[in-house]
Amino acid sequence: MLALTEIRSTLAQPRRSSTLTAIRPPRRARLPTFDRRFEDRLRQAMAQAERTGEAIALHLLAVGPAGELAGPAADDHEPLLETARRIAELTRGCDASTYLDDGRFAVLQRALPDWYGAVCLARRLLRTVTRSRRGSGPGPAEAAVGIALHDPGLDFRALLARAEEALDAARLRRSRLHFAAGGADAAAPAVRRHDKLQRALEQRQLFLEFQPQVAAGSGRVLAFEALLRWRDTTGAVIPPRQIIPLAEQSGLILEIGEWILDEACRRCSAWNSGRSRTIPVAVNVSALQLRSPDFAATVRAALERARLPAHLLELELTETASLACPSEVIAMLRGLRQSGVHLALDDFGTGYSSLRYLSQLPVGKIKVPREFVGNLAHDATDFAVVSAVVSLADRLGLNVVAEGVETPEQLRAVRATGCQAIQGFLLRRPSPEIDLSDIVV
Repeated sequence: MLALTEIRSTLAQPRRSSTLTAIRPPRRARLPTFDRRFEDRLRQAMAQAERTGEAIALHLLAVGPAGELAGPAADDHEPLLETARRIAELTRGCDASTYLDDGRFAVLQRALPDWYGAVCLARRLLRTVTRSRRGSGPGPAEAAVGIALHDPGLDFRALLARAEEALDAARLRRSRLHFAAGGADAAAPAVRRHDKLQRALEQRQLFLEFQPQVAAGSGRVLAFEALLRWRDTTGAVIPPRQIIPLAEQSGLILEIGEWILDEACRRCSAWNSGRSRTIPVAVNVSALQLRSPDFAATVRAALERARLPAHLLELELTETASLACPSEVIAMLRGLRQSGVHLALDDFGTGYSSLRYLSQLPVGKIKVPREFVGNLAHDATDFAVVSAVVSLADRLGLNVVAEGVETPEQLRAVRATGCQAIQGFLLRRPSPEIDLSDIVV
């Protein structure tokens, strides 16, 4: 793994001419110089791959412009050291990573299920590096990564040469990610899918629709849930159940999640402007976002940019994501709650539920999924389960929202369980426009 003391030592040595100015390829090819431990691990991984057929990938990552990292003062190296910290955190599950020179890093990725996994890690590396360099100096943060995939019979130097050539191609073509020959064909479908989603984000094909959560008795609008949509080049609207898995697998979920937070907070600030009774916005959060070390800072920055009070933002955590929360994530969520942000547990009862998490996580609301609501009027078991959830929530001081209410019959059944709030097509469909008026239920 990356050793920050070794990086400081490397930076203190006389510098060679930079090859990364403005992320341009070098005038002449040269192989990277690895530290001995990384080289040993790479050679061992290649030898094992020859014996077992295990898939491995070598990522060479260039961070630039490199001129921002030069200079005799120690402070000049801080952006690079921060990048190293982030890469070390991200690649904790990889076999090895190391700093090379001139703002370049190498990451060895082992036990790939397929080449798609190499695309996912490369995307996350790019995202992590560009985030770490924001505000670290003049000019935009830039990064590129070249990936070499091991083929049977390929020797050590040939793999390094492939990775170097792929990195040069990524910088030359401004594609930010490039596979060396031998892996490009296998990875092409995954690269195309993720490039398409990247372009959707850059070209503003993503947008939000909002669906109200309504008081079951009075029809009063209590909150709006922000729902992601993607209108592709054909005009078709792609729902979140297709977008989110792709975004998570590619590493783009962090960038897309940040955009959703920004846009939802901005819209919420606008619809509450001048109102005496404010209505919050609810935003869905993925497990990968929760595990990002920057998540709390990202939330606070979105609130600050929108000038939105923290109590008007609610983060919806899926039950599956919540069950995977380590102690540090729980501590982070408690910090957000103390700052005023509200938390809700989405799809309650669809995963491997643990009541322990209701006491550990600082949630104030649980959402009953449509899987229970759909047959609530006709299934005594579903009715008993939802009634028990409502009773438990009441004892714990939690609010409950029933999702997927689409018929008057379902509405009557939900009311009979004692559930206080409802959400679904019967009341109002998701829409880009905000209607603050109460709903006759």
